[in-house]
Amino acid sequence: MVALGLAGVKGLGDDGVDTGCAEHDVGSGPLEISDADWWIISKMAKYELTKSIDAKKLNKRTMNPLGPERFPIPFGAILTDLKEERGLVIFHYLGEPFEAIKQEVGSAIKEIE
Repeated sequence: MVALGLAGVKGLGDDGVDTGCAEHDVGSGPLEISDADWWIISKMAKYELTKSIDAKKLNKRTMNPLGPERFPIPFGAILTDLKEERGLVIFHYLGEPFEAIKQEVGSAIKEIE
């Protein structure tokens, strides 16, 4: 087991929901992750862009586009959580969700280890 110490983190309730209270601590002990789970977390596929692409930024909660603007994602960027949906690719870049056209992304990525 790998233990991640979260005790003492202020403002989160026992269920991880922000209570807004600076005096409320997270549960009584550390979060435990089994060795098998840790391997899965550390082995998530990551992809590197081989050329720049344009993508729409998505709302984190609803996963709907925030607007019609397209943002440049630079050459060499690391993309995670790739999913294909309706001819689009949804991915995370720097922790933010984006969507781009499948053909544009498909020709511009390579898997990294």
